[in-house]
Amino acid sequence: MSKFSDLINRGLNMFKPEQIVNTILNGNHNETAEYETQGFRDAARADGSPDAYKNSIDHFYSQILLKQKEDEEKIQKKNFEVESSIKETQQKKTIFENELKKLLQQDLPDAEKELKVAEEKILQFIRNPKDFVREEKDNFLQWIYGLLTLALAIFIYFFYTSVVYSAIFRDVTVSKFTIYNSIFYPRAIEEAYQKGIAALMITLLAPFVFYALGMVLDNIKKKTAGKSFKEKAHYYLGMIFAFLLDSLFAYHISERIYNSKAINTYENLKPYSLGDAILDLNFWIIIALGFCVYFLFGYLFSLYNELRTNSSLYAKVKGQLETNRNQAQERVNSLKVKISSLENSINELDLKIAALKEEFNKVYYSPIEIKNILSLYTRGWINFLKQGRYSEIFINTITNELEDFYKKIGVEQE
Repeated sequence: MSKFSDLINRGLNMFKPEQIVNTILNGNHNETAEYETQGFRDAARADGSPDAYKNSIDHFYSQILLKQKEDEEKIQKKNFEVESSIKETQQKKTIFENELKKLLQQDLPDAEKELKVAEEKILQFIRNPKDFVREEKDNFLQWIYGLLTLALAIFIYFFYTSVVYSAIFRDVTVSKFTIYNSIFYPRAIEEAYQKGIAALMITLLAPFVFYALGMVLDNIKKKTAGKSFKEKAHYYLGMIFAFLLDSLFAYHISERIYNSKAINTYENLKPYSLGDAILDLNFWIIIALGFCVYFLFGYLFSLYNELRTNSSLYAKVKGQLETNRNQAQERVNSLKVKISSLENSINELDLKIAALKEEFNKVYYSPIEIKNILSLYTRGWINFLKQGRYSEIFINTITNELEDFYKKIGVEQE
């Protein structure tokens, strides 16, 4: 009895219950009890006979091998599917790795080189723009734009000296007024001088405000060309400011013309109002000759300056260089995003391959597993003998038969 107990314990120590979980029989823990139960039942049917034991364990062993063969076919089919999936995933991973290798070793370095060249060209342009531009001048148009700009500048100067003086300093008295000499007042500078240094300086310098407005608004318009309404907001605000400024001058002068007529005709006229101004031709003449003309002045001055300095050519070249730089930068950024995406995809495929490999099952029993299963079966047989209080000789015989069977199937050394 001691010899058999040692054998059973040694088998259990060599093959732990959790190892059964991975066997071909799917390792159900209940099967451990089933092996003993089957040994117990077979012993009961044979009344514990040692001779019957020899036949029973041989038959039991044949059943194990038969089940192994049946399960082997199922698992081989499953493993073939897993292996096919691994192969397909590995092929996909290889494609991604080759694409990643090309991006890292060829495409990205080329794109970064292109970006570096584009940035260097911009720096070279900033240092010496003449190396990039072939200057071409149209002297005829330059003279035309220059003369028109000068003429408008002279007109604006005398117009606004007259407007500012008439709106702020000129006195309305009983005299002969006409639309012409009420809007254009030739003696504006002379009379401003007589009224003092402040009146003179305001009258003389006020036209430069409108020069600046025309030039600044035209410059803002060019810089915001093609941009959104929000980005053009400061341009529209500038136009509104300029219009309101001219409107105030126009309203004030129109009101003075209206009042002067009242004084000269001795008519009892109603007070001048905004509605009267809107319907007053003088009001719109002043706005047209002021607001519209200095916008035209700003535009013509810009055209003249472009021809004089070839600034449009330089701007065009600079714009092209910046476009090339931006496109190169976008390509580099796009490639980096693609590289990151491929790296993530490769990592995911590695995890998938590892998970698939874990699905592989073995399709055979190890000698230790065979020995353990036979030991469990025999333990069930001996339990029957113990419960039936059979002689110790029967138990020792069964133990010896098990040892002989181990030798017969070649697992006695395991």
